[in-house]
Amino acid sequence: MKFLVFKGNNFSVGYDIGKKFSKIIKTRVKLFSISDSFVRKRRKELEKTDKICRNTFPEFVKELEAISAGSCIDYWKILSLNSLEIIDPGRCSSIAIKKNNEIIIAHNEDADSFENKKDFAIVKILFKNTTFHSFIYPGELLGSAYWWNSYGMIISINNLRIKQNKLSKFPKTFIARALIETKSIEEAFSILKKYPCASGYHYFLAKDNELLSIEQYHNKLSLLDINRIYPHTNHFLHDMFKTIIPTGNSKIRLNRMKEMLEQKQDYLDILFDKKNRPNSIFNRKNDYNRTISTFVAEPLKNRIRIYTRDSRKSFIEFKIN
Repeated sequence: MKFLVFKGNNFSVGYDIGKKFSKIIKTRVKLFSISDSFVRKRRKELEKTDKICRNTFPEFVKELEAISAGSCIDYWKILSLNSLEIIDPGRCSSIAIKKNNEIIIAHNEDADSFENKKDFAIVKILFKNTTFHSFIYPGELLGSAYWWNSYGMIISINNLRIKQNKLSKFPKTFIARALIETKSIEEAFSILKKYPCASGYHYFLAKDNELLSIEQYHNKLSLLDINRIYPHTNHFLHDMFKTIIPTGNSKIRLNRMKEMLEQKQDYLDILFDKKNRPNSIFNRKNDYNRTISTFVAEPLKNRIRIYTRDSRKSFIEFKIN
């Protein structure tokens, strides 16, 4: 996995990213079957999404237009790639820990099984007033996996599967992108309250001594203050949403995480566990998902570790700020 740096404004950074990842974006558009026919069939839905986002998040629409220009791929296909409610990918297992004066967010970033590990990257973005690092899905807005910024904010995200999307609301990729430049947990929470999601996301959010689990479902939010070890996969766990039925793969992974936690196993042992294939916590080629990287944030130690191989022995280390 690559590490790249981009500097400028919303348009110039989007353009440079589009140009740099052009071949990969073309491949991803094809892998998700986003063809001319797909766009024609979804055009009315996409136009509604474009309108609501253009009116509220014009700078992020500008980023997508720039990715389109840089990659030479039709804007409506790029917008489709950023409407996860339409293409419905899976993804991710996470553990949050707060105990003994220690805070940790540990997260497996899982892409779809047909995607290639070498196509992804960690990017550092240098804007005029802020700097942030983010895992990038080429062609998608930054922020929908894991990131940290120069204000000390840290987030990991799990996609949440629901039965009924509301495409008149904001795509979760846009909401996640809006969070990436926030300065405080209060500011992030106000964004989540303000902008109803077309589907659902789960966030582990940390800054300094604070550690939260937040589930968003359309215009509803549930917040838990974490003071223990708390695992999460790709379904709703908070009491507020307990009637929403989990998918099989997500439930299998969560049960395995709970089993290992009961055995007092280390969080890295858990995230690198390969039992129950093709529904394992750590996924390899031909599994249900594909683990691209493992992200570990320790805000009280000002440390980020990213494991990019199928082993806990090799990692890249960053400072948070």
